[in-house]
Amino acid sequence: YSEVHVNNCHNSCNIKNKSHGYTGGVVGNAHDKGSHLYMYNCYNTGKIVYAGKGSWIGVGGVFGGIWNNNEGATTKLDFCYNTGKIEATNGFVGGVMGEGRNSGGNVISYCMNTGDVIVDGHPGDWNTTGGVVGDYSGATAKYCFNTGKVLLSCTGTQDHRVAGVILQRCEHSANYGDVYSPVNFGTAAGCATGTSDYSYSVGRVEVLRGGNAANRGVGNGTKSYFDKNISYESNGSTQATTSSLIGTNSVFKNTETSKYWLFEEGMY
Repeated sequence: YSEVHVNNCHNSCNIKNKSHGYTGGVVGNAHDKGSHLYMYNCYNTGKIVYAGKGSWIGVGGVFGGIWNNNEGATTKLDFCYNTGKIEATNGFVGGVMGEGRNSGGNVISYCMNTGDVIVDGHPGDWNTTGGVVGDYSGATAKYCFNTGKVLLSCTGTQDHRVAGVILQRCEHSANYGDVYSPVNFGTAAGCATGTSDYSYSVGRVEVLRGGNAANRGVGNGTKSYFDKNISYESNGSTQATTSSLIGTNSVFKNTETSKYWLFEEGMY
């Protein structure tokens, strides 16, 4: 396997793609069989707009996406962040990274998003949206957080999904942004629609009830929490209040999570 390293790169320009193609502030697409891709300390502050057609497209503030089905190939993003607004007509859309199709061990660590992620999907397209990562098969987000609003608005009967951090799995991560999807078919979660371990969400999570719809405060997992006053349906996570998740009596005090995140009064 070859290795590709992208380190200490950033973009501050506004980018708009009107055609069919992966779109990212630093890297658009890494479509290569048998490569290990590593991105370190990369960030985007510009506005990213994808106005093309076709649902199998990755759109991200830092990295649009990768399609690599070779077993053993890996993709890792460390200490990357996005502050720019992300807008897309459809696709797999995330604040930091859009889409990934990799069969190896893929980890997104210490990444954050503060920009709003807004997707207004075409009818019939399959759309997934995440505050940090839009859609990444087999990936885990660790020590990541999102503060931006995550909105997925589209029609059709596809299984649309939206999450504050990542679609699949997250650990020791947090969501402070509102997560909303006014569609009949879909799933919304504060952190991950799959599994969330040692994570929490204090943002509002809403999805229109009907069809496949489910509204998860955080997502299935271990020792994860969500604010019971602004979200519902625990699916394995624990109901709490925002005041119990921050401050001197935080449920995360003296845990591994507290080594990486601050839980001070008045911060959130």
